Amino acid sequence: EEIVEAIKTATPNPVTPEQVAETFALGTTATDIQREMMKQELVGSVVEWDLVVYEVAYAEGKYELTSRAIPIQSQDAVQLVHVLAYIHTQTPADDAFLRSVKTDDPIRIRGLVQDVFLRSIVRIGPGVVVGTAT
Repeated sequence: EEIVEAIKTATPNPVTPEQVAETFALGTTATDIQREMMKQELVGSVVEWDLVVYEVAYAEGKYELTSRAIPIQSQDAVQLVHVLAYIHTQTPADDAFLRSVKTDDPIRIRGLVQDVFLRSIVRIGPGVVVGTAT
């Protein structure tokens, strides 16, 4: 697909998943306008993030990867943010990798941010596997 090729060559947005998690955490010091600005910066951009796998499912020719909650620094806030990524495999090795990862394994993905919803889920799709997180 053309969009997948564009994602693979795009310069990723420098916002980290930890910055997103801090902004959207329950009890955070971030304000509504800061959350809205973060969402506007993310949606439509390509990110390359290291995540920790919670679950992987397969449906309709793509993998659905759900991350563990992204850790936050604030002791007074509750971490809420997860990533839900729709991964398009490029090679048999990508398929084998996604079929072998387990809960709590590190993974690096790159993909197009579609939405941030319910203050807790960053939806990415399409996305591709870059490899294991470093």
